[in-house]
Amino acid sequence: MDYPETQTAWLLTASLLIFALAAGAEPASDKSAGKPTAAEYAVHWEPAEGGPKTAAQVRDLLGVRDKKAKTYVVKVFAVKPPSELPKSIAAIARERHERQDGFETSYKLRADSNITELADKSALECPLAGATWSEEIDVVWGVPGDFPKHAPMPSPLPSTTKYSRTCSVKQALLKALPASYEAQVPCQSSFTRFKGKHPERELKVEQWELSDHTIVLEVSLKTEVDSPAAREDFYRTVVLPLLAAKARPTAATKSDLSGSACPKAK
Repeated sequence: MDYPETQTAWLLTASLLIFALAAGAEPASDKSAGKPTAAEYAVHWEPAEGGPKTAAQVRDLLGVRDKKAKTYVVKVFAVKPPSELPKSIAAIARERHERQDGFETSYKLRADSNITELADKSALECPLAGATWSEEIDVVWGVPGDFPKHAPMPSPLPSTTKYSRTCSVKQALLKALPASYEAQVPCQSSFTRFKGKHPERELKVEQWELSDHTIVLEVSLKTEVDSPAAREDFYRTVVLPLLAAKARPTAATKSDLSGSACPKAK
C-alpha cells in the first residue's frame, strides 16, 4: 500500500521539532536506584477507525521482513493479589497457548511509577513456582480512550509510560497459580504475531481479535535500554508512518477496548 511521501515528510518535520519534550518525560535508566532499564515501545489502533486494516498492510507499510506467523489464544484472568499490595499497583494473570509452544502463564504487576518503590518486598513475590521477575518500562503512543473520534490527531502524539514486573512459567494457569489468588472466569482473545527485521531491529506486528470481536492492530519493539533517542527513533520510524496512513492510535489497553467482557486488573 502506498502513502504520499509529502504527507509523511510534513509529519516528520512538524512532530520532531517538539518531540524531545513530549516523547518521554524522564525515561528511567538508573540501575543504581533499582529502576528497570529495559523497555517495550508500542502503538495500537482499531482499523475500523482508520489506518492499515490488516497486519499484512502494516508489514508492507513499515517494510518489515517478517518470519513465519504464529497464532495464540490468550485468556486474561482478574485475580485477588496479596492484601499487602498497594492499590496503586494493578495485578493481572494471563494464560497464553500456541500449538507448538504450548501453555505459558504470566503474572504481571503494573503501576505509574517504579514498582519496587511502592511496596514492601513481601508483597512483590512471584506466585509462580520457579519463576523470576523481569522488569521493564512500557511506553504506548496514543490518545486517551475518551478522545473525540473525529477530532484531528495531536502532533506530536502523546505517550503514556507505565512500569511493569512480569514472571512466567510454561504451564496452564489454573495449575500454576495458587488457589489463594482466586482467578476469575477469564475473557478470551486471540492474536496472530509476525516478528521481523526493520531494518535491523526486530519489530512485532500483531493482529488481535478481542473477546467482543473488536480487531486491534499493534506494533511493538523491545529495547534493552530506554532512552530519549530510542523513543524518538521508534516515533519517527513507526508511529509517524502509521499516522500518515490515517491510523488513530489509542492509549486504551486491550482490556479496556474489550469493554465489560474482560475483567479489569485489581
